[in-house]
This record gives sequence, structure tokens and C-alpha cells, in this order.
Amino acid sequence: MTQRTTQTAQAQSGIPYFRANSNGPDASASGGGAIAVGTSANAQVGDAIAIGTEAIADGEHNGLAIGTTAHASSYYTVAVGRGALAAGPRATALGAETVAEGDHSLAAGGSASAPATFSTAVGTRASAADEGASAFGRSAKATGFYSLAIGTGSAASEDSSVAMGTKASAAAPGGVAIGGGAKVFADRGAALGSDARAEAVDGVALGAGSVCDRKRAVSVGTQEATRQIVHVGAGTDGTDAVNVEQLRQMLADVVAALDQRLDALDARLAAIEKEN
Repeated sequence: MTQRTTQTAQAQSGIPYFRANSNGPDASASGGGAIAVGTSANAQVGDAIAIGTEAIADGEHNGLAIGTTAHASSYYTVAVGRGALAAGPRATALGAETVAEGDHSLAAGGSASAPATFSTAVGTRASAADEGASAFGRSAKATGFYSLAIGTGSAASEDSSVAMGTKASAAAPGGVAIGGGAKVFADRGAALGSDARAEAVDGVALGAGSVCDRKRAVSVGTQEATRQIVHVGAGTDGTDAVNVEQLRQMLADVVAALDQRLDALDARLAAIEKEN
């Protein structure tokens, strides 16, 4: 076998367990210890890894880009998936078209977006758009400062707001909406239960379909659909709730006192009649 024949056979067989089929531009690994695999893959900095067609790892320190056009552009960033972008320091983007641009941000799931510092978005089209915001679920959106949205289509749009449940919405600062379709419209309101609504400041709506429209009040229903509150302990302070048993005892005490007064009055009248 001639040398040319040997070289041709080696080229056709390639490295065992590894194959590449492309006529595009070569990969480039210009950083020390860098690794680039794929057409136009580019690992530009030390210890960077770029794997996939046009994958780029050009941020400082150990960037990792895996997938067609994946891009890890800051230090200690990870971008995995077609078109994934990890642009903030220590950001992680996992999934096709995910974007993690904030410092220490995390975006996971198709088209998830975490553009702010310490933001976390997990789920298809989930978005965490303010510092410390977290969104979990398909199309969940946390757009307030340190807000939290959990559930498909949930939305926590104001600072420190919490929305948990399918299409739950906390649209006021400090609001808490828990349950499918639960909604908070006023500052520090709480809606707990499916389709519960807190419409007044510091109002609390408890139970499915409950509405609180009075400031600093607690509602367990609506004007049309009321509920009982059961198993309530006896009140002891002036601002405590009173249960039915206490009312019965109070009524019994009033009747007994009235009977005593009437008995005393009868005795006095009898004495007057006797004197006359």
C-alpha cells in the first residue's frame, strides 16, 4: 500500500467514534486551553468551549457555548441550545433561544428570558425582567423588583408581589395572589383561592370566588354568595370575634339579670300594695 493510499484511507475513516461533515469555515480556538468544534465555532478566550455551528464563547474565563449560534459572552457563562445567549457574568441560558443577560441570571426553557441581575426564568417563554425576579412556568412573568410568579400564565408585575397558580395575577406592590385566576389589584392585598379578588388596600379575600373590596377587611365570599366561619374560639379581647355560644351566654345572662330586676320590682309593688 502506497503512502497516498494510506493517507486517503485515514482521511475517510477519521478519528474513531467521531465524524464531521461540513464544507464551511473551520473552527477557531484562539484562547489558551480553548476547544472549538463545528463550522465557524469560535472559542476566543482561555479555557472557553464552543461546540456547534457558529457557536461562540468569547467572554472571559471558562465560557461554554453549545448549540448552533449559541453565545457565551461574559465570564463564567453557560449557553446551551440553538441561539441561546448568556451575556451577564455567571449567567446560564439553557434551551433554544433562551436569553440570560443579567448578572447571575438563569433562563431555562424555550425562549425564556432573564435580563436582570439575579433573575430566574424557567419555562417556555417565561420572563423575569427585574432584579431578583423569579418566574416558573409556561409564559410566567415576574416583572417587579424581587417578584415571584409560579404557574402557567401567572404574572407578578409589581415590587415584592407574588402570583402562584394558572393565570394568577399580583398587580400591586406587596400583593399575594394564590390560586388559579386569583387577582390582586391593591397594595398589600391578598387573594387566596381560585378566582379570588383583592380590590382594596390591605384587603384579604379567602376562598374561591371571594371578593374583598373594603380597606383592611377580610372577606370569605361575596354579597351574593356568603360563607360561614366555623369552629371559632371564644373572643377574649375587645377586638376579638365573638362566637354564637358567647352570644347565647350573653343573652342568657341578660335575661337572668332582667328576671332579677323584675322580681325585685314585683316585690316592691307587692309591698306598696300591702301598705296601702
